[in-house]
Amino acid sequence: MSIRSFLLCCVLLFPSVASASPFSIQPSVSTLGVGVDVSYRQNSFIAYRLSAFTQPFDTKIKLKGIQYKTEDSSHSIGLLLDIFPFENAFRVSAGAYYFKLDTTLSTSVNAINPIYKELINQTNGTATWERLAPYIGIGWESTQQSESSLGWHASLGALYMGKARVSFQLPDVPIPEHYIARIQTEKDNIKNKVHKYTWYPVLSLGFAYRF
Repeated sequence: MSIRSFLLCCVLLFPSVASASPFSIQPSVSTLGVGVDVSYRQNSFIAYRLSAFTQPFDTKIKLKGIQYKTEDSSHSIGLLLDIFPFENAFRVSAGAYYFKLDTTLSTSVNAINPIYKELINQTNGTATWERLAPYIGIGWESTQQSESSLGWHASLGALYMGKARVSFQLPDVPIPEHYIARIQTEKDNIKNKVHKYTWYPVLSLGFAYRF
């Protein structure tokens, strides 16, 4: 084979080789924070992803009448298996994250007695989820069906967090004895509501670059 023929073959084959690269990097903005996935596509049916997210900003959400404020120490690291059942951009994902989420709790309590209401609203609460959390979801990854190295990806799923560790600190003021039991009842009510929040929705969107 002549040098000219060899170079011509390289030029013709190069796009196919590039498009077949099994590795991609996927920066994301997610309900888990900001992060990145590194994906390895074993074949047209199976891929593996290493995922890492951190929460660099405070976020407030309200569920079941309780306002949660996330701290910037929240983070997650996951290992996922992606199945492409139709061998196209659609994927079904399963795996697990080491998931850590710290929140402060605040509530608005309506009470006839303004003193009781003020004491409850000064009670500081925290909830912490820290565990290995199973994940399941679906998603799309455009680079799997495109000859371009640059594309987009999106995922929708959920983490099973289990029950949070919940603690409260009463205000540093003298509290009449007959209010203690009522405050404890309200704290137990809040804890029960927090414990019902065991699934964390995961929605992510970002770019994908295939090497």
